[in-house]
Amino acid sequence: MSVRSAEHRTLPERPCALLWDESFLWGLMARQALTEAGLPFDLIRAEDIRAGKLSRYHMIFVPGGWAEAKLHALGEQGQAGIRSFVENGGSYLGICGGAGLATENGLSLLPVQRKGTQERVPSFSGPVRLFLVDHIIWENIATPVFFAWWPFQLRIAAENEIRLLAVYEEAQAEAMSADIKVGEGQNRGWSELEERYGILLDPKRLKDEPAVVEGRFGQGKVMLSLVHFDTPEDRNGAAVLRSLWQYLTADPDDQIHCTTITREKLFLMTAALSPVDCPDEEISRLRRELFGSSISHGGKFKDLIVAVDHLLYKLIK
Repeated sequence: MSVRSAEHRTLPERPCALLWDESFLWGLMARQALTEAGLPFDLIRAEDIRAGKLSRYHMIFVPGGWAEAKLHALGEQGQAGIRSFVENGGSYLGICGGAGLATENGLSLLPVQRKGTQERVPSFSGPVRLFLVDHIIWENIATPVFFAWWPFQLRIAAENEIRLLAVYEEAQAEAMSADIKVGEGQNRGWSELEERYGILLDPKRLKDEPAVVEGRFGQGKVMLSLVHFDTPEDRNGAAVLRSLWQYLTADPDDQIHCTTITREKLFLMTAALSPVDCPDEEISRLRRELFGSSISHGGKFKDLIVAVDHLLYKLIK
């Protein structure tokens, strides 16, 4: 196992398959944003997934669009192909409609559901500031303002299986709710406007709602975002996309090592960190996976040492 920093890790030539079916404008946006960010990817169609071609990649990226239409395009065989791909270690990145595809009413990759129209702000669009939870994908973000384009809202069905990476904090004044600028709506009063329009409009209703979540399906990572990191000409979005490509396509052993180091550095900024015990549950879990819980050695490190030991024995013998 090589020990390399995230900045110097080399990506596979084509680590990502971008699902084209039923994406339309959102597929064009995603293609443009990935090209601007200098990220390698291949376009793939549902028929390719049904033919088993997803196995050539490290991750699948499903952009926006209608989740129900994507399910229909994939068919049962394509849906099973994505589930098998992720279950066996592939990564899934879903943005907006692509996130909806992974919910319990879709591929059921994570225990999350979509809120009904009457429970959410259905027509919000534009820039919004997020509150970010410590994670490697945010390491290059100073001001966390991103773009949301008519997102649905998530209901988390099993909180212990989901890691919340970002929540909505504040819509920017130039954003829109339906055809009303947020700044204008604040001046006129949202209550009256909601009564007139017959839908929820006040973007303050989004505050603290999940915006980005992460979980596991089998051996694979699943990342769902309701904000569009794939908005063209968005520098923040491009920075996160680059971090996501590193995080979701990295060799699993390298990723565990780099994630452990990153989290330990962050923890050391606020508290003392023992080489034996750590109150941070995620650091403790990563340490056990990498080094085991034995006083000597274990985990993936032991697997590596044993393999090297067998090789040395054969060479010396």
